[in-house]
Amino acid sequence: MNRKEKTRGGEAGSLEAITSGHERRSRCSPGGSGAAPSRRSASSGRTALSGATANDALWAGLPVLICAGDSYVGRMAGSMLHAIGLPELVTTSLAEYEGRALKLAREPARLAQLRHQLADNRARMPLFDMAPYTRDLEAAYARMWQCWRDGQTGAR
Repeated sequence: MNRKEKTRGGEAGSLEAITSGHERRSRCSPGGSGAAPSRRSASSGRTALSGATANDALWAGLPVLICAGDSYVGRMAGSMLHAIGLPELVTTSLAEYEGRALKLAREPARLAQLRHQLADNRARMPLFDMAPYTRDLEAAYARMWQCWRDGQTGAR
């Protein structure tokens, strides 16, 4: 079904178009679902959004709607959305996910606002601020090297 076809209730667009063809389920998948491309989990047969995919989508300026579930990947993507200031894109049930996806599809101005907010937050929030992260990581490596050189063992 393409976006111009009518869906239930006469609204344009469809859940399938909004969610890039993710399968419908009665609860969240292991990795959540989102607007970014997905992959099939060989072991479970379920669709999973990887944490790297969510990260890359956010970096590229694409808001990602997820159903967090109880998996590591779902929690990771949810954590990234909270860190970038978009907690409203984290859902915890398929019903909530469907409702939010349809609402966003019906409100293009709100979706544009989320994209703008993501762009603004990317520039000012620590999630993608690599300079301080790099400095802190390099300082940690320097401390570890110093400890090793001084013969210290164990954590302090």
